Amino acid sequence: MYSILIFDEREYPLGKKHRHKYEKQRRALHHEIPTSHSEGEMSMVYTVRIEPAPEDKDKYTEEKDSRQQLINAANRLNKISGVAAGIAFLALVAFSYYACLVRQSNTIAKAASDLAYRPYIGVDTMPVTYIEFGPKGEVSLSKNITDRTRNMIIGAEIKNFGPVPGTQFTSSWRVWIGGREQPMRRFSDAPSTLYPTETVAFKATTGETVCRSILNGTDLVTEVTVDYTGPNGRYHECVKEQFEKSGAAFLNLGACDH
Repeated sequence: MYSILIFDEREYPLGKKHRHKYEKQRRALHHEIPTSHSEGEMSMVYTVRIEPAPEDKDKYTEEKDSRQQLINAANRLNKISGVAAGIAFLALVAFSYYACLVRQSNTIAKAASDLAYRPYIGVDTMPVTYIEFGPKGEVSLSKNITDRTRNMIIGAEIKNFGPVPGTQFTSSWRVWIGGREQPMRRFSDAPSTLYPTETVAFKATTGETVCRSILNGTDLVTEVTVDYTGPNGRYHECVKEQFEKSGAAFLNLGACDH
């Protein structure tokens, strides 16, 4: 709605020529009968300004405020969306990191389980027993070297230290005296099962001449080899031992060279 306000009023004298032109236009527009004007007669012309009504101003102000509120709300939503996107990205990173930790933990747990739940078969002891001859020819056994020592019994005891049986178990024992490998009687090569805490043993007697040589410093070296199968695969171990006279026992030299 608009109101018309008259803010200026002026009188303009019309000449005869212009009056006739104006009268013709007005009569043609309003279908009026021509009237006569005398020269010098005055006509009124008004200048007006159109302004919006007060209620339209209020409505326009309300619309402007409403649009500004919508813009502000949109900006806030954009900020919230940006923050939400950042939080979602951080959550994705955290989830990926957690997944890696879980996968690594499962790998470690499986490795620990594989190490714990398997047979462990290896050399338990390398016993040495000395044979002595008394003045009257009596024979006795001793754990120590004496002047009456004439012979030695050496051995290798193999044990399953693990919590589960070792299947397809085979073993071998090799002996070198002064660098020369000695012929040894072998166990049956047929694979067997060695149960937890169960042991098998190798034993050999050196004889008096070899015993005297060893006690005088000749090297005595042995190798014990075991092969067996557990829940997680096949295992092979070989241990090298050397006799030490001063300690009257075998010393572990570590894994075999081959």
